[in-house]
Amino acid sequence: MQATVDAIKAGWTNAPDVIVATDMSDPRIPAKARDSDAQQRSLGAGRIEGFFYQGKVYLISSALKTPQDAVRVLYHEALGHLGFRGAFGDGLRTILNQIATMRNAEV
Repeated sequence: MQATVDAIKAGWTNAPDVIVATDMSDPRIPAKARDSDAQQRSLGAGRIEGFFYQGKVYLISSALKTPQDAVRVLYHEALGHLGFRGAFGDGLRTILNQIATMRNAEV
């Protein structure tokens, strides 16, 4: 799973730190995140696959069965929570401008 994460991050200008943890008891997961997970589970939440916390993406490898699962969760956490500009940097501006120019009627 780490190789998949590293390959994706290699193409990102401002990639966040990504921690691949075994499960929520992994010592690399901050205590506040573990406590929040426990509280949410007590209210009926299911098992999490990953989360974004204090600028870092955490992937829970025991919940991710395939490399495609890791990709899906990494993109959701990094791009959904950090944002496209945070992940891709100023290079995104050029791409967005090209899209706006080429598809002006739809933008």
